[in-house]
Amino acid sequence: MKSNVIEVFMAAVFIVALIVMIVYQLSKNQRYRTLTSRAQKSAPVVLAVCAVLIICDLTAGGGLLWRVPLDLMLAVFPLSLMQSQLWDLRRGRIWMIVCSVASLSLAAFYVCCALGLSGMPSCRFFTVTAVLLAVLYALFYIYAVFLRLRNIRVLMQSGNVWTYLGLSVESVYLAIVLMLMIIVMIAVAAGGVWGTVQMIVADLLLGGLTVSYALRIASESMFLFWQNQERSIVESMKVSTADNSGNTARENELYKELYERLVEYFEQEKPYLNGSLTINDVGSVVFSNKLYISRAINQYTGRNFCQFVNYYRIMYAMECFKKNKELKVAELWPLCGFNSIVSFNMAFRLFMGENPSDWCRKEKIRSSRAGK
Repeated sequence: MKSNVIEVFMAAVFIVALIVMIVYQLSKNQRYRTLTSRAQKSAPVVLAVCAVLIICDLTAGGGLLWRVPLDLMLAVFPLSLMQSQLWDLRRGRIWMIVCSVASLSLAAFYVCCALGLSGMPSCRFFTVTAVLLAVLYALFYIYAVFLRLRNIRVLMQSGNVWTYLGLSVESVYLAIVLMLMIIVMIAVAAGGVWGTVQMIVADLLLGGLTVSYALRIASESMFLFWQNQERSIVESMKVSTADNSGNTARENELYKELYERLVEYFEQEKPYLNGSLTINDVGSVVFSNKLYISRAINQYTGRNFCQFVNYYRIMYAMECFKKNKELKVAELWPLCGFNSIVSFNMAFRLFMGENPSDWCRKEKIRSSRAGK
C-alpha cells in the first residue's frame, strides 16, 4: 500500500511538472509567435507524449518506479538533440518522431497490461532498456563530437569560446544521464528498501533533468541559473562581429576592454608563472578565445601571445634579481615560468637587448654604486 502511494505521488509530480512546462512553452510560443524556433514548437509535443506515457504507466499497476527511467529517457533523448549545438534541428526532429512513436506504443502496451490483455515484463527489462537508450545517447554525442573535431583546422579558425563552452555543458548533461543510469542499475541489483530509495532519487533527478532540457529550449539559453554570466559571455563575443560591422569605434572599445581584462588578470593573478600556460587557459578566464586575445594583444602591444607572456616573465625575473642580487641566471628562469634556460635567454635578449648574465652583472654594479 505504501509503495502504491509513493508511485502515485511520483507520477503526479512528474505529470504536473510536464504540464507546467507545456503550458509555459505554449504561452511563450503564442506571445513570441514570429520568434519561435522549431525546437520550441516541437518541445511541447515531446513533453505531452511523455505525460501521456506516465499516465498510462500509472494504470498498469505496481512497479512504476522501475519503469519511469525508460519513460523519461524517451523524452530526454529527443529534447537533448533538439537543443544541442552538435546536431542540426532536422535530425533532432527525426528522433523526436521516433521516440514519440516508441512512447505511444509503450503507452498502448501499458494500457493492454492494465486491461489484462498482456503480461508485464520484469522491472529489469525496463531498466536495461533505459540504460541502453542512455548508451545510445552517449554514442550519438561521441559521434557528433568526432564530426565537429574531424577538421580541427577549420574548428580552430572558426571556433570560439561559446563552441567550447557548449561542448562542456553538453558533456556535463551526458555525464549526469550516465550517472543516473548507474544509480538505476545499482538500485536494481540492490533491491529491497535500499534499492527503492535509490530508484526514487534517480527518478526525481531524471525528471529534473527532463525539465531542465525543456527550460533550456524555452529560454534558448545554455545555462539555467547563470543568465547574467551568459550575457557577459555573449557581450564579450560581440567583438567577433566587429570586423564586419564597420563600427571601428565599437570594435576598438571591445578590444580595449578585453586587453584591460588581460592586463588585470596578469598583474593580479600572475598566470605567467605557470610554465604550461596556454592561450586557451587565459581565454577561459577572460571569456574570450584565442583569435580575439591575440588581436587585442597585438593591437595594444604589437606582440603576439607568447611574447606578451614572456614579457611579464622577464619583468618578474628582473624584480626577483633586484630583491636578491645573489640569484644566478640558472636559478632565475625556473622562478618566472620558463621551461628552459635557452628560451629564457632568447626572450631576455628580445626585450632587454642583452644577455641576462650581462644585465645581472651591470645591475650589481649599478646597485653597488648607488649604495656608495
